[in-house]
Amino acid sequence: MRTSFKLLMVAAAILLFATCTTSVSAQLVLVDNEYYVTEMRPGKGEFGVALSRGQYTQNWVHVKFDTKIAHRRWLGQGKGFVDETVSPDRLFSMLKLGSKVRVNGGRNFDGSVTAKRIWF
Repeated sequence: MRTSFKLLMVAAAILLFATCTTSVSAQLVLVDNEYYVTEMRPGKGEFGVALSRGQYTQNWVHVKFDTKIAHRRWLGQGKGFVDETVSPDRLFSMLKLGSKVRVNGGRNFDGSVTAKRIWF
């Protein structure tokens, strides 16, 4: 009985050590800012952004399948604006270089942003 308990404790320690040494991809800081689109990589699901128009790419925004994307569309005089939900594929077809986007998400260790919500 004692040897099985020791074996169980050793196995638990190995399991704990193995789970603690895996790589971590946590988000360090929350981001909520307006950016200008500088580059697009639809195949990778990301686009480059800068804080001011005409600058080089400062960060990359990663778009995931569960990212909520809204496009504000003008309906006409007296009707105002409406927000439409857009899929990630349609986002890349609608975005243009120099477009202004608002991104809400988390900053990764490499400085990129994983988007939770995007408005444009």
